[in-house]
Amino acid sequence: MVRLVLDISSYLKSIFFWRIKLFNTLKLLLMCCAAISVSVSISTSVAEPTKEAQLARKTCLAKIKSKTLKDECKGVDLSGLDLSRANLSRANLSRANLSRANLSFTNLYKVNLCSTNLSYTNLSRANLLGANLTGANLLGADLLGADLTDANLTDANLTDANLTDASLLDTNLTDANLTDADLRLADLRLADLRRANLSYTNLSRANLSYTNLSRANLIDANLVHVDLFGANLTGAKLRGSKYNTETIWPKDFDSKTVGAVLVE
Repeated sequence: MVRLVLDISSYLKSIFFWRIKLFNTLKLLLMCCAAISVSVSISTSVAEPTKEAQLARKTCLAKIKSKTLKDECKGVDLSGLDLSRANLSRANLSRANLSRANLSFTNLYKVNLCSTNLSYTNLSRANLLGANLTGANLLGADLLGADLTDANLTDANLTDANLTDASLLDTNLTDANLTDADLRLADLRLADLRRANLSYTNLSRANLSYTNLSRANLIDANLVHVDLFGANLTGAKLRGSKYNTETIWPKDFDSKTVGAVLVE
């Protein structure tokens, strides 16, 4: 009997112990939820644009609408806006935020987009002839069929960008990052790609004749059906890049010595 009483007592103590532990755990969870709620609230309030930012955006859009835009959009947040087919030629959009904006078929002739955020922006068929995109962020941007002839993309980030059928004739892409970019059918004749990162880039059927690719990174790039006639490949890294019998190499260039892979 005494043993039974002791067992029951031990059992009750165990239940009491676990109830306290469960209570403390629930209390801790509630405190965490409250902290997260406060954190989200603070984060939301910080993201709210200031009156100055709202006024700058309003002024910028008014100038775009009246076609009198000059420097009013410099550094302005225009993210997510639909500016397709607008005429922004020669405008100063440097350091502006145009992330996820729609700029398809937009006239951006000789526009200043230096250090501008154009990540995931739709620039398909846009006119970027002679534009200054030095240091611009074009991560994941859609540049399908865009005209970037004679544009300056020095130090630009074009990682995972879509440049299919784009015109990059005589374009400056020195030190640009084109990792995983899609450049199928692109025209890159006479382009300056010194020290550019083209690793894992799809250049299938692109024209790179007379292009300067000295010290460029072309590791694991797709060079099938690519025209590299007259290109400068001095110091270029081509290990693992894939080519076929239709790939045109510079005169006297031996693709086997650089680790390029012949595919069917």
